[in-house]
Amino acid sequence: MKPQTKPVTFFVDMDGTLAEYKSVDIRALYEPMYFARLLPNENVIKGIQNLISSHPEISVQVLSCVLADRPGAIEEKMDWLKRYCPFLLECTPCFIPCGANKGAIAKDDGINILLDDHSPNLIEFSARDNCRGIKLLNGINGEGNKIVCHTAEWLRVKVYRDNNISCLRNGFLSGSVLAMVPIGGLL
Repeated sequence: MKPQTKPVTFFVDMDGTLAEYKSVDIRALYEPMYFARLLPNENVIKGIQNLISSHPEISVQVLSCVLADRPGAIEEKMDWLKRYCPFLLECTPCFIPCGANKGAIAKDDGINILLDDHSPNLIEFSARDNCRGIKLLNGINGEGNKIVCHTAEWLRVKVYRDNNISCLRNGFLSGSVLAMVPIGGLL
C-alpha cells in the first residue's frame, strides 16, 4: 500500500519574483501600465515551468499583492500573466491587498510553499505549521549568497534568480521537502 502524502501548493509571488523588481517612488506604482512594463524574470519562469513538468502533483498558484486603491491593478497583473506565464492561469491567481498576510491564503489540508523576494512576507507565511517559504534573491535584495535585508532576516531556503533551471527547480523542491518536516526537525 502506497503511503498517503499531503497535497502540496506552491505559491509564487509576482513583483520581484516572476517579474523584475524596480525600486521606485510609491507614486510610480499608481501610473497606468506600471506593472505591464515590467520585464519577466525569465529564468525564474523557466524554473517554475520545469517544476510543473517534472512534478505535476504539485499545484502551482500565483499569490500577489495589489494596491487596493489603484484602479486596474488586478487586470494589469492578469494581462502580464497572460503575456508571460499563461501556464500559471490554470489555477486562478490570488490577489490580496498590499500588507495583508499571505499565510491567510494557505490551505489547511496540505503543505504550502511560498516563493517570494520579500522577507516579511516569508516570515508571516511561515508562521503557520504547514507553511514554508523560499526567498528569491533577485539582484536587489541579494546576489548569490549575499543577502541585503532591509526589514527582516530570512535564514531558511534561498535561491538566486540567475541560477540554472535545474538548480532553481531543486531549490524549489528543497522548500517542499523541508515543508514536510516539523519546524523543530530541520529548520
